Amino acid sequence: MTSKIIFQCNADKQSGLGHFTRCLNIANSVKYLESNVELIFNGNFNLFATTLLSSSDIPFISTNDLREYREHMLVLDDYNITQVDIDAIRQQVNTFIKIDDFNNFDLSKLDLVINFRLNAEMMTYTSPKKCLGLEYFPFKLSLRDIREKNIHTEKLELQNIFIFIGGGDETNAGKKLVRIVDETVSNKQIFLVDKNTSRQHTQQLSRNSVTYLPLISEIEKYYSNADIFITGGGLSKYEVAYCCIPNAAISQNEGQAVDTQIFAKENLTYDMGLVELLDSNPELVKSSIQEFLKKQTLERIRRNAVEKFETSSTLKLAKQLLKV
Repeated sequence: MTSKIIFQCNADKQSGLGHFTRCLNIANSVKYLESNVELIFNGNFNLFATTLLSSSDIPFISTNDLREYREHMLVLDDYNITQVDIDAIRQQVNTFIKIDDFNNFDLSKLDLVINFRLNAEMMTYTSPKKCLGLEYFPFKLSLRDIREKNIHTEKLELQNIFIFIGGGDETNAGKKLVRIVDETVSNKQIFLVDKNTSRQHTQQLSRNSVTYLPLISEIEKYYSNADIFITGGGLSKYEVAYCCIPNAAISQNEGQAVDTQIFAKENLTYDMGLVELLDSNPELVKSSIQEFLKKQTLERIRRNAVEKFETSSTLKLAKQLLKV
């Protein structure tokens, strides 16, 4: 059984938090199953990420030379790599696993490939071992209770609208979306999770109130209070759907947009297009919000979320890693 695992990813301005968060979810799940496994993170990490690692008692480094960690299983989760990088890493470690979203590389020499995106099981990978599809998605273990509650409790009155574009919202899309939501609905409580907010505060808008919330490690506290969620198309889109929260996504880039389209086709989210529409066509965004808020749309998303996700997928993936 694997006794040492090194996770290579980044949590910085360029990469955002998604890759780091899913690696941390896997690491904590491994530790939940086998407390004696040695874990370490390698990469560029911002203060938010290093605080999370410290609270989980996981050390972190930043190096390109992995020869010292040859005996560790390496789990790589990084978009900003090339085939040359992958081949070089293969020469430095004995056990090499890649978390992959697009199947753009030759991964035939890897020990395991993980793609936990929706319908990933339909992709053809050359690696000998694979964990593909939502049944292996690494959700934070604390989200299981929220999912179970929402599976068995249908909310009749939708009051709390949460918005979280993501840790990399460089265009203030969240605040722009708040203004458009305020023009679309009345007498609701809007909550914006914003990395630039240091303390919670509320202000009155023309038709609703908005509460600005800091980005916190216990994001499940926000999920548990949400009746509706609008995400930026990244990891949080999967998390709120797993929690059976009716949700919409306004994607930050083309890669997220493609994934959101697949997600929406399976009625697990409502696709609001790209964030550029907030500036170029706010009326279209308003129309999307109105369509999303129809009762039949919300119920269809919630119902499909109950059916499509596997509650114990995180632990299922962790077990597979420990077997490699």
